Amino acid sequence: ISDHLAETSYTEYPSITIYYQILMTFIDTDTDVHFEELKKLLDEHTGKFPASEARDMYAYAQNYAIRKINAGEKRFLREYFDLSKAALEKELLLVDGDLSPWTYKNLVITALRVGEFDWAEQFIRDYKSSINEKFRSNAYNYNQGALLFFKGQYGEALRLINQVEYTDIFYALDTRTMQIKIYYQLDEWDPMQSAIEAFKVYLRRNKTLSENVKVLYNNFLKYTDKLSRLTKRDKPKLLELKQRIEESKQVADLGWLQQKVDEKLIDPKR
Repeated sequence: ISDHLAETSYTEYPSITIYYQILMTFIDTDTDVHFEELKKLLDEHTGKFPASEARDMYAYAQNYAIRKINAGEKRFLREYFDLSKAALEKELLLVDGDLSPWTYKNLVITALRVGEFDWAEQFIRDYKSSINEKFRSNAYNYNQGALLFFKGQYGEALRLINQVEYTDIFYALDTRTMQIKIYYQLDEWDPMQSAIEAFKVYLRRNKTLSENVKVLYNNFLKYTDKLSRLTKRDKPKLLELKQRIEESKQVADLGWLQQKVDEKLIDPKR
């Protein structure tokens, strides 16, 4: 079938051309040409499909971007954001008027990572009421806290995320992680150590988390703890830590941790 479609034009049938390009993003992974064509087709034709199907089509494109990001191609973070933003503008991300709190968080964090602070701030405000009331307070406090964290307003960010209740496992993981990062930024070593130990206990006792997820967060805790005990004068140990982190790759918030190691290697104040 794929050989036939490669040789035959079906441009008048968007369902065929879109699913063919989706298929090829899995088969032909050495080029981005199919991804680029898929983006163009989604932009032109998703209005012809039911919202649930169009949402899935965008999800395939987003997952391609995620695979590239996980492979170290950071430019695809912008691709992921642009696809998410396009799906939002086409009203595909809301189901029966509700926006998932996890989609809300993913969009905010992606926007912040690509430097779209103003967009993130407006999105947090505009879509707060679209979150189910059960999750609304937690989602708003966490994401507003994340915005303040990225802006360097650590004290205010900490005040907000300390109001997040650990009722959702994904918000709990990311909230605990952000607390530790804030304590690190503020040189609050004792609270940071307490937060690290509490997080270790949480990971050990939680029976619903996969072992892979536990490895990611335990590595984050281990490496952050080691980094906090080193100074610029410990350059050989910092270089060793940098190498271990880069070789591992299985680290939550890998980019932040690598940045903090690099800062200590070049900044005498750290």
